[in-house]
Amino acid sequence: MQLNAKHGTICSMPDERFGYFGWPTVAKTSENSLIVGSSGLRAGHICPWGKTVLFFSNDQAKTWSHPRILNDTPLDDRDCGVLGINRKKLLVTWFSRDFCMLPDRFSDVTPDIEKARLDWIEGYDKEALADADQNCLPEDVYSSAIRKWQGAWCRLSRDGGNNWGDFIRTPVNSPHGPNILNDNEIIYMGKQWDVDPNSQRSGAIQVYKSNNDVISWEYLGEVPIPDDTLNYHFYEPHIVKLKSGKLLGVIRYQHFDLGYVTSQAVPLPAFTEQEKELFCNKNYPEACLFLTESYDDGKTWTTAQPLPDACGVPGHILQHSSGAVICCYSYRKKPYGIRCMISWDEGKTWKADYVIRDDGASGDLGYPSSVELTNGGILTVYYQQVKPGQKCSLLSSFWKVPVS
Repeated sequence: MQLNAKHGTICSMPDERFGYFGWPTVAKTSENSLIVGSSGLRAGHICPWGKTVLFFSNDQAKTWSHPRILNDTPLDDRDCGVLGINRKKLLVTWFSRDFCMLPDRFSDVTPDIEKARLDWIEGYDKEALADADQNCLPEDVYSSAIRKWQGAWCRLSRDGGNNWGDFIRTPVNSPHGPNILNDNEIIYMGKQWDVDPNSQRSGAIQVYKSNNDVISWEYLGEVPIPDDTLNYHFYEPHIVKLKSGKLLGVIRYQHFDLGYVTSQAVPLPAFTEQEKELFCNKNYPEACLFLTESYDDGKTWTTAQPLPDACGVPGHILQHSSGAVICCYSYRKKPYGIRCMISWDEGKTWKADYVIRDDGASGDLGYPSSVELTNGGILTVYYQQVKPGQKCSLLSSFWKVPVS
């Protein structure tokens, strides 16, 4: 079903060398004020120059500020979760990772490093690749930067985003960050980080909480997964507490083919034959979303189960004032675009593939997140190319929840 959506632009710099923006999150800071965080001012989807940037609007998303740089570590600062805790307090999450593409010591940015290097030359030029390589030299300096900065992080602001506290490590990561648990606490469902810091693949989906005034993460529980899957399949979750008190978590499932397992470029564990078969599980042949529930504030969770007809990832979940639960996701098959699914019974049943837009120029798009505006309408924020071949921009769509 095609929704009647009005599209807008948050930031578009497609002709600038560092004009690529991606993986945004939108949040309210007060009744009329909004904030969007993303990775931005970067050269492309994979590059050394990613920064955490913020945008502010005081007129219900009619206009937006210029990008304000919050973080610029020596590594690639990727994704950005933003949570409005109260009128003045904000939390931003992100992760920083090794971007090195030197063939003798590259990170797992891709299963085929030589192809990635050729793509860089084709998409940019040889000088850009040389600049990227230069960031990794000398090895001892870069290795020190990795030890200091690689990982998942958060920062807290107590004055609406004007000033920010120190960097605080988080034990898990997800693109859209944590959510509100109650008046005093926040809850974070994410991918366990410290098991495999280079690829963040082998860790479990875990849940933590923290007091929202002094950030200190307390482990709550782990999400069980089906017997025919592995932790490698699951990442990029998001969580919401519903009006009834139930918690819903939506998790990205990523299918892998045998070529990925046998690739020599990305080191993987020595899989048993059974694990190899599970890794390339044909029961779930494409990227999709799984759902899990908790009835005790995150201590225990139901085994994650696939959401029917949700052929897009990752998901962002929101409960509207009407009671409708909205899960937006990227649709990376033609026609490329942004879609959502809606439940009117707190996640028991869903109606999928409401089309917010389907004019994407390529599959490099998405990571939508949404907020409810004062008039009850929905603002969904995401990234995609405005025109084919351009660097990705931050875009938005206004739409209304359809009648159930």
